[in-house]
Amino acid sequence: MIVLNNDQQDKLVEQFVELQVDSMDMESLLEFVTDTLIFQYGKLSKEELKERIDCYQDDLFEELVDNVTSESYVDSLLTSGTDYPPLVDTEATHDSEGC
Repeated sequence: MIVLNNDQQDKLVEQFVELQVDSMDMESLLEFVTDTLIFQYGKLSKEELKERIDCYQDDLFEELVDNVTSESYVDSLLTSGTDYPPLVDTEATHDSEGC
């Protein structure tokens, strides 16, 4: 087995990453960065996420929260053509009070 010290391993990793990045087209790069950021931001607490988003632009967190909680956003998801399961069981029977 080949034994590398930490510095050698770091340099090896850098060279390999450079080869991988050089072989990627723009679409692949964008997809990789998007997936990486989603994963990294998904690990943050709500407070850390708010701080990170507001650092990018003041009050952006509140605007984005409003976007994802607004009725029009939910409607856009439902009409996007994606086959999401229904939010309510449309086949269930309801009592006379609508419960």
